[in-house]
Amino acid sequence: EVMTDRTPPRSRTRPPNMRSLLLLLSATTADAFSSVITSSPPSAPLTTRLLVGNTEGNNVVEYDAQTGAFVGEFIPPSSTAANGDVCAIDAPDTLLIGPDGALYLSSGTTPENSAVYRFDVESGECLGIFAQGSGMFRPYGLAFSPDNAYLYVASFKSDQLLRFDGITGDFVDVYAEGTVEADGLNGPNILAFGPDGKLYVTTQGSYSVNGTLEYAFESQVIVYDLSSNDNSASVFIPQPEPINGYISLLGIEFTPNCYDGSGGSCDVFVSDFAGGIRQYDATGTFKGLWETPANYNMGSLSLTPSGELFSVGFDGSNGNIGAAFRYNWISGEPYPLPGLDGATFVAPTAELQRCVGVLALPRP
Repeated sequence: EVMTDRTPPRSRTRPPNMRSLLLLLSATTADAFSSVITSSPPSAPLTTRLLVGNTEGNNVVEYDAQTGAFVGEFIPPSSTAANGDVCAIDAPDTLLIGPDGALYLSSGTTPENSAVYRFDVESGECLGIFAQGSGMFRPYGLAFSPDNAYLYVASFKSDQLLRFDGITGDFVDVYAEGTVEADGLNGPNILAFGPDGKLYVTTQGSYSVNGTLEYAFESQVIVYDLSSNDNSASVFIPQPEPINGYISLLGIEFTPNCYDGSGGSCDVFVSDFAGGIRQYDATGTFKGLWETPANYNMGSLSLTPSGELFSVGFDGSNGNIGAAFRYNWISGEPYPLPGLDGATFVAPTAELQRCVGVLALPRP
């Protein structure tokens, strides 16, 4: 059986335990978007821009993060930079603001077209190719090191973490790679540097043979201590119990207060492509599961200091039509747009086509 990237694999279930079952939030099954308790808006000013990457539309679209209104296409499938570089978008994934204030986007499904592009964060103008080649194959996660010296790229279909110079984009080295062994770099997804300076990586549990995925391992969050000399990983979050027959951990974000010293619990949120968003404390201890709509594959996460947690997902049973969701990560409650149910912020729309990447931004 041949599977494409982020396609539900065969079930890799483990027997459920009572502790995890008791921690699950109660689900409403009559309606995928059934109403649940909602929270009041965070007290801080709301983020005003929401960017979403369409892996089937090969573009990035923008929504007003206060009203949910569709603003328009922000990055088209193809555009040309002033230096002649062509930003040819193919299945865009991670959206990231770099230390230079530019928007970085991972894109590509083959070794030939895999790249990290730079865009003007206000206009969406193509600024050129920042990194490519050197074994990059289906880049997913992006993360600049805490000192901004390196850009780390999760090369999903080569099971590698690639390092590029954080200023020039020149290839530096392969920081780590999978060895087809358990608890390793098996299908690296999204990257995040924690407040401890360590690099956290969600893994699908797959490994690639010439671009063809095999599923043999658990989906986990692993962590690299960059001060270590052996570049070995340890398991931060083991595979949780599946809720829809399989697990494919994808997005990972630490709460902003982990970094700014504003107080409160330092937590980490992990989205599951199979459905659901899980909350853990800074030690990796499970705190709860946030329900997401039935039939939806969930994409990445974007948290704001004002308390919003945005995510996107798409309905694989309905032509991969997507929607956007909003929660209050401080209270742990859904925070929908008024008039919409559950945590729905943008109702299912053809403007969102198999959406995965999401980034919430303020407007100057």
